[in-house]
Amino acid sequence: MATLPRFAPGALLVAACTAPTGTTATRIAVDTDNQLGIVALQIEHGELAGERTFELQGLDAFDHELASVRLHVGEIADLPTFRPLDPSTHGSELVITTPGREPVRIVSGETRQWMIPPMNDDATWKQFGALPAVHAVLEQESITSVAGRTTASPTDTTYDAYPRGEFQPYTYNCPSSFLQAVTQTGDTYVQQCCWTSNYPYGDYYTPYTLFVVPSTQMMVMRMGPRAPCSNPDGSYCSGNGCFYGPNGFSKPYYQAPIGPAAINTTYDEGIMCSASAYGVTFPPQVGSLTQGTCGVSAQSFYY
Repeated sequence: MATLPRFAPGALLVAACTAPTGTTATRIAVDTDNQLGIVALQIEHGELAGERTFELQGLDAFDHELASVRLHVGEIADLPTFRPLDPSTHGSELVITTPGREPVRIVSGETRQWMIPPMNDDATWKQFGALPAVHAVLEQESITSVAGRTTASPTDTTYDAYPRGEFQPYTYNCPSSFLQAVTQTGDTYVQQCCWTSNYPYGDYYTPYTLFVVPSTQMMVMRMGPRAPCSNPDGSYCSGNGCFYGPNGFSKPYYQAPIGPAAINTTYDEGIMCSASAYGVTFPPQVGSLTQGTCGVSAQSFYY
């Protein structure tokens, strides 16, 4: 893979500028008071030899990085280790970095849209993700983060806490019909399966499942269920280019846990499934789904 150059934080101007080898960088001020001391965001885009990168850094008054989000779309060499029945290495990796913690790396075959689930035990990320400027930048990159959002009552119409409406999501044990009968690694069940949804209050928030694959201890997140073989806007599609596959779920997003894999519920961002260090709440679940198609083989949708 060709290497895109890093742009030195102290070298940026307030306006957009162009760095060598097709990399563009922008710096914007953060006007929102915050306990982290972030006063500016540095945003960098790069494209080279078919590889695309995005980087968002939160900087203090001395240009020290306090938090960051980095996205790489292109060849991900270890992607087949997460899904051994699919040899393709084309996909994406999303890396979230905060001080004093190991970086969180999320890997997927998806290349258009991403979601960062709540990280219940990372106070810095929750504050960083809650900054309006950060939320706006991530949204432009098709990265949804629910960090730091305030719980809203279904009867409270003064504050739209979520992208698609005011009804907060809830958590449920995963139904068997949401899960595969056999995983790509040969597992016949998953651990700690949690489903976040607005059910039964309507279609106001993108639902997702979060669970652990027993043999690898990888956490897996999938958006859905939505209409099978569809795009994010609900239109019909065919093949692996669909966003929602034959069973109505997105391609899996894999995350190696920091420490023992633990999925729990977080309440300060709505009631949502969260990667957490606070213990296990959700039971194992056996799946009943078998592989389907969206006009052609859709192996990349199976975890």
